Amino acid sequence: MSTAGLFHFPTPLTRICPAPWGLRLWEKLTLLSPGIAVTPVQMAGKKDYPALLSLDENELEEQFVKGHGPGGQATNKTSNCVVLKHIPSGIVVKVD
Repeated sequence: MSTAGLFHFPTPLTRICPAPWGLRLWEKLTLLSPGIAVTPVQMAGKKDYPALLSLDENELEEQFVKGHGPGGQATNKTSNCVVLKHIPSGIVVKVD
């Protein structure tokens, strides 16, 4: 018998003897609380699209500024960083 034949299993080991590290997230929650049915979307905390706020582009102020961080001269000398400001609330978001 070859050594490859020794390591051939008909089904994955995680299905034969499930361990917490071999389970998917929703399987872990089912294992911890078997009486509650939870979908993966509910566990991830996803929001429904109608519940999200809509933004008007006229209320946003957009700037492109020089970025920083790893990347050398290409990052430090080009305007590759976006700064968005929501004018009514004053919230500023900067993305490098």
